[in-house]
Amino acid sequence: MRHVGPAVQTLGALLAITKAETFVGLRQIARLAGLPTSTVRKHLRRLEDGAWIVSKGRGRTATGRTRRTQTLAIAPATLAQLEPYGVLPWWATILQPWSVRAVLAVVMSRLMTLKGVLQNDELIEDDKDWA
Repeated sequence: MRHVGPAVQTLGALLAITKAETFVGLRQIARLAGLPTSTVRKHLRRLEDGAWIVSKGRGRTATGRTRRTQTLAIAPATLAQLEPYGVLPWWATILQPWSVRAVLAVVMSRLMTLKGVLQNDELIEDDKDWA
Protein backbone atom coordinates (compact mmCIF):
# COMPACT_ATOMS: atom_id res chain seq x y z
CA MET A 1 0.00 0.00 0.00
CA ARG A 2 2.82 2.37 0.78
CA HIS A 3 4.39 2.07 -2.66
CA VAL A 4 1.46 1.95 -5.08
CA GLY A 5 -1.48 3.21 -3.03
CA PRO A 6 -4.91 2.22 -4.39
CA ALA A 7 -3.31 0.12 -7.16
CA VAL A 8 -2.74 -2.53 -4.51
CA GLN A 9 -6.41 -3.47 -4.89
CA THR A 10 -5.75 -4.41 -8.53
CA LEU A 11 -2.57 -6.23 -7.49
CA GLY A 12 -4.63 -8.22 -5.00
CA ALA A 13 -7.01 -9.26 -7.78
CA LEU A 14 -4.07 -10.35 -9.94
CA LEU A 15 -2.64 -12.37 -7.06
CA ALA A 16 -6.02 -14.03 -6.57
CA ILE A 17 -5.85 -15.13 -10.21
CA THR A 18 -2.23 -16.30 -10.25
CA LYS A 19 1.11 -16.16 -8.48
CA ALA A 20 3.03 -16.53 -11.75
CA GLU A 21 1.56 -15.15 -14.99
CA THR A 22 -1.82 -14.86 -16.62
CA PHE A 23 -3.44 -13.63 -19.80
CA VAL A 24 -6.93 -12.97 -18.45
CA GLY A 25 -8.77 -9.97 -19.80
CA LEU A 26 -8.98 -6.56 -18.20
CA ARG A 27 -12.71 -6.98 -17.48
CA GLN A 28 -12.11 -10.11 -15.41
CA ILE A 29 -9.40 -8.40 -13.36
CA ALA A 30 -11.68 -5.38 -12.85
CA ARG A 31 -14.60 -7.58 -11.78
CA LEU A 32 -12.44 -9.42 -9.27
CA ALA A 33 -10.97 -6.15 -7.93
CA GLY A 34 -14.41 -4.52 -7.74
CA LEU A 35 -13.21 -1.54 -9.77
CA PRO A 36 -14.04 0.06 -13.14
CA THR A 37 -11.91 -1.13 -16.08
CA SER A 38 -10.52 2.37 -16.65
CA THR A 39 -9.23 2.43 -13.06
CA VAL A 40 -7.71 -1.04 -13.40
CA ARG A 41 -5.97 0.04 -16.62
CA LYS A 42 -4.36 2.97 -14.74
CA HIS A 43 -3.45 0.69 -11.83
CA LEU A 44 -1.77 -1.82 -14.15
CA ARG A 45 0.36 0.97 -15.63
CA ARG A 46 1.35 2.10 -12.15
CA LEU A 47 2.15 -1.45 -11.04
CA GLU A 48 4.26 -1.99 -14.14
CA ASP A 49 6.10 1.32 -13.67
CA GLY A 50 6.88 0.31 -10.09
CA ALA A 51 8.14 -3.14 -11.22
CA TRP A 52 5.42 -4.98 -9.25
CA ILE A 53 4.21 -6.72 -12.41
CA VAL A 54 5.74 -7.35 -15.83
CA SER A 55 3.79 -7.03 -19.06
CA LYS A 56 4.99 -9.60 -21.57
CA GLY A 57 2.78 -8.32 -24.38
CA ARG A 58 0.39 -10.44 -26.38
CA GLY A 59 1.84 -13.91 -26.29
CA ARG A 60 1.03 -16.82 -28.55
CA THR A 61 -1.44 -19.64 -28.05
CA ALA A 62 -0.47 -23.30 -28.35
CA THR A 63 -1.48 -23.17 -32.03
CA GLY A 64 0.76 -20.17 -32.67
CA ARG A 65 -1.92 -17.49 -32.93
CA THR A 66 -1.48 -14.16 -31.14
CA ARG A 67 -3.52 -13.87 -27.95
CA ARG A 68 -6.22 -11.23 -27.67
CA THR A 69 -4.93 -10.06 -24.28
CA GLN A 70 -1.51 -9.27 -22.89
CA THR A 71 0.31 -11.64 -20.57
CA LEU A 72 0.86 -10.20 -17.09
CA ALA A 73 3.49 -11.73 -14.82
CA ILE A 74 3.91 -11.13 -11.10
CA ALA A 75 7.45 -9.89 -10.46
CA PRO A 76 9.61 -12.04 -8.15
CA ALA A 77 10.18 -9.02 -5.90
CA THR A 78 6.41 -8.75 -5.43
CA LEU A 79 6.14 -12.35 -4.29
CA ALA A 80 8.95 -11.77 -1.81
CA GLN A 81 6.98 -8.92 -0.17
CA LEU A 82 3.57 -10.56 0.27
CA GLU A 83 3.81 -10.85 4.05
CA PRO A 84 2.29 -9.08 5.93
CA TYR A 85 -0.77 -8.40 3.86
CA GLY A 86 -4.14 -6.72 4.24
CA VAL A 87 -7.51 -8.30 3.60
CA LEU A 88 -10.37 -6.41 2.01
CA PRO A 89 -13.84 -7.98 2.03
CA TRP A 90 -15.65 -7.84 -1.32
CA TRP A 91 -18.33 -5.52 0.04
CA ALA A 92 -15.72 -2.96 1.09
CA THR A 93 -14.78 -2.13 -2.51
CA ILE A 94 -17.55 0.49 -2.56
CA LEU A 95 -16.16 2.46 0.36
CA GLN A 96 -14.82 5.89 -0.48
CA PRO A 97 -12.18 7.32 -0.16
CA TRP A 98 -9.37 4.81 -0.58
CA SER A 99 -8.00 5.56 2.89
CA VAL A 100 -11.13 4.01 4.45
CA ARG A 101 -10.51 0.78 2.52
CA ALA A 102 -6.85 0.79 3.56
CA VAL A 103 -7.67 1.12 7.26
CA LEU A 104 -10.34 -1.59 7.01
CA ALA A 105 -7.84 -3.91 5.29
CA VAL A 106 -5.36 -3.48 8.14
CA VAL A 107 -8.06 -4.06 10.77
CA MET A 108 -9.31 -7.19 8.98
CA SER A 109 -5.79 -8.65 8.69
CA ARG A 110 -5.17 -8.06 12.40
CA LEU A 111 -8.50 -9.68 13.21
CA MET A 112 -7.55 -12.73 11.12
CA THR A 113 -4.22 -12.92 12.95
CA LEU A 114 -6.03 -12.86 16.29
CA LYS A 115 -8.39 -15.61 15.13
CA GLY A 116 -5.43 -17.74 14.04
CA VAL A 117 -3.72 -17.35 17.40
CA LEU A 118 -6.88 -18.28 19.27
CA GLN A 119 -7.39 -21.37 17.12
CA ASN A 120 -3.77 -22.47 17.55
CA ASP A 121 -4.06 -22.10 21.32
CA GLU A 122 -7.34 -24.06 21.10
CA LEU A 123 -9.25 -21.27 22.80
CA ILE A 124 -11.82 -21.49 20.05
CA GLU A 125 -12.72 -24.69 18.24
CA ASP A 126 -14.14 -23.56 14.92
CA ASP A 127 -15.81 -20.69 13.11
CA LYS A 128 -19.05 -21.11 15.11
CA ASP A 129 -17.23 -19.93 18.25
CA TRP A 130 -15.82 -16.95 16.40
CA ALA A 131 -19.05 -15.65 14.85
